[in-house]
Amino acid sequence: SLYIKEFHYKGVVHSLKHLFGKHRAQVMWKVSWHLLKHSISVPEPEGYLLRKKGPMCPGGYYFSKALRRCPSLHELTEDLDQLNERLDSGGLSRVAAHYVAALHDSGATHGDLNWTNILVDEKESQLWLIDLDASSIHRRHLGPKGIARDLARFVLSGLEAGVDGTILARFLDHYARRRNLKLRDIEGPMMKVLQKLRKRHEKKLQNTFR
Repeated sequence: SLYIKEFHYKGVVHSLKHLFGKHRAQVMWKVSWHLLKHSISVPEPEGYLLRKKGPMCPGGYYFSKALRRCPSLHELTEDLDQLNERLDSGGLSRVAAHYVAALHDSGATHGDLNWTNILVDEKESQLWLIDLDASSIHRRHLGPKGIARDLARFVLSGLEAGVDGTILARFLDHYARRRNLKLRDIEGPMMKVLQKLRKRHEKKLQNTFR
């Protein structure tokens, strides 16, 4: 079975963006293989296809092997009591911290590390990272500022879903220990990004109900 992700570009200017960088399908292809080489679980890439019209690229497709019976962390928030227990005493927050730390140790950032983009293999107690089209591979070591956006998105996604804040704090502690960083060093840059993201989300919510 295949998973197919389709990309649509709106307008002429948007369709020319691939001339100045990689198409999002190409980004997913490159980052997926990069992470697999570093033993980080992502759906195995199968290929990509770009839809071109002259110099324009109005769309594209990315193909990977499909994962079965793997709900996202966000889907698991439907039963918050059970999820909070799994995250805390069940060790899921430690597992998540390990995966995110491994991602950053590999030199990559996800770019959209919300809970819908982290799948949980219930049978194998394994996590999978998906939707990597906003990801980047960096040449330099990723310090506190470089990983701030990923951590802020992860924490905000959990808070908005109603996850216990103390559990998210423990996730950050596990992450810092895994990467030999001091917790206070990552909290400062992360909180700055978190505040900006929260204001942006609140503004979008207000506009929705106007």
